[in-house]
Amino acid sequence: MSQIIDSNSLYADIKKSTFSPLIQNYLNSVHAIIELSSRFIINELNEVRKDGEAAVDVFLSELECDQDYKKGLLKNHSVTPLMGDQILAFPNGQKIVIDPIQLARYLLHNQERMIENNFRQVEYMIITAYALTEGKYRNNDPLWQFFRHVRNAAAHGGKFNLQRNQPDKPAEWGEKRIERGLNGKRLVSFIGQEGFLETGEIILLLLSVEEKFNIVL
Repeated sequence: MSQIIDSNSLYADIKKSTFSPLIQNYLNSVHAIIELSSRFIINELNEVRKDGEAAVDVFLSELECDQDYKKGLLKNHSVTPLMGDQILAFPNGQKIVIDPIQLARYLLHNQERMIENNFRQVEYMIITAYALTEGKYRNNDPLWQFFRHVRNAAAHGGKFNLQRNQPDKPAEWGEKRIERGLNGKRLVSFIGQEGFLETGEIILLLLSVEEKFNIVL
């Protein structure tokens, strides 16, 4: 049975965490993918509405999402106004304003690749967290060794790449243990592909490491 975690409690821990900027950036990026996708779909649907109900039915039938979301789309005719523009600045003073609709269109036309890249960000998060802490906190504690092997898997394309003598020290976190048999296995579960950890467990692992080793960045 899945463990139910109170999101308010978890987020309170995240806000206090020294890893908060890394975790928050990951959470923001996940929401941004959802927001951009929704913004593009609503704009497209408003255009399709001009061609009548039959065209709307065809449009909705081609969307890969659940029926409740499709019903919600029919009630929504507008997108949330943006607080500001995303701007790329250059040394010569030139600026380019990124059109969110163009960004959303690119996202949906490259959906599979973008979703995979988004999942990879949880791996980048663990790599960065380890890089920031390795020099000061590294030791032979089983939790740290677990953290180290998770980082190494993230850095090797998201799969465990254990050398002949690895793991050479106990590597454990709760009921999870790094063992030789994990070699070649995916680190994080992806759509249709089972991994050693779920995305949320990466965040909980960082919080556990921070608490045990009193990490301050």
